[in-house]
Amino acid sequence: MIRKAVILAVAPVALLPVANRPLLSHTVRGLARAGVRRTAVVAEPSVREQLADELDSDVADHCTVQWADRDAGSGLMGALTGLSDFVANEPFVLHLGDSMARRGLRSVLRLAPAPLDTTVLVQEPSHRGGEVVELAPRRFVMSSGTGNGASDGLPAGAWVLGGGVLEAAAHIPASGSWELEMSTMTRYLGELGGHVSLHQVDEWWRYRKCPDALLDGNRFALEGLQGQPVEAQLLDTRIQGTVCIHPTARLESSIVRGPAVIGAGTCLRDAYVGPYTSIGDNVMIEGAEIEHSIILPGASISHLGGRLEASVIGPKARVFRDFRLPRALRLNVGEGAEVSLA
Repeated sequence: MIRKAVILAVAPVALLPVANRPLLSHTVRGLARAGVRRTAVVAEPSVREQLADELDSDVADHCTVQWADRDAGSGLMGALTGLSDFVANEPFVLHLGDSMARRGLRSVLRLAPAPLDTTVLVQEPSHRGGEVVELAPRRFVMSSGTGNGASDGLPAGAWVLGGGVLEAAAHIPASGSWELEMSTMTRYLGELGGHVSLHQVDEWWRYRKCPDALLDGNRFALEGLQGQPVEAQLLDTRIQGTVCIHPTARLESSIVRGPAVIGAGTCLRDAYVGPYTSIGDNVMIEGAEIEHSIILPGASISHLGGRLEASVIGPKARVFRDFRLPRALRLNVGEGAEVSLA
């Protein structure tokens, strides 16, 4: 049973808000639930400063987390070489911090790779459930001392590595892409006689730069939400389905239909919150309907006159209906923002 993992995390992807948690938090929690007992996170200091306390509290009962600073110029092997004492010639999972799993990792941890073996985790391209579809998925070639094979699959961003790979592949040059360096190392280990194989995983989501990627990740995480008893203050409010509501939230004359998560200090009044919605801390929603959306901490939404859906509202943003005359759209829109009117 594999008990160690190394996560390679890069801001801002590792900090993306998914179901009221940073994406990296989901990655660490998924590994801990699968049975990993020690995790090393390679990340920039900014990621560590924002997430160290949260990760420790998230997995304290199941897994210990240690941090290693990322040197942007050293490449993948430089990062791994600095963790040689942590790896200690034992097999481990190497995981990019841009994906998360609801299940499937436990079967991966049962693998028993030889020192030079590599197992590449892949996803089957799919049109279902809003998952990413690539028209020309990368083709992986498997090589070993006994023969060659090939299989199509989307890279899941994770590998199971034998304990001897660090010494064997220490000379792999930095390329600026951890995934490209892993592909190079995989081919090299095959040439050395190591067995390279594919392992298909399901119920797995990976962030890829495409429209609605963050909303798809939020939906994926909420589909696996474990409901909790609601201890928040509820006044004339109905709760339907699986929800996670912080005890300090206050809901008045509202309907919440899960899966949904609502953060600390948030207030809902005369509101409807539909499925696949994450509402962060200290949010104010009044006289509004929201569905399949992400509302980040400190935002406020009021009296929209229509349902807000498939939207991401940034921290401390205000979205409201203005009744002043003359009637007009009045927007303060920052760089890279999107505004869709219907």
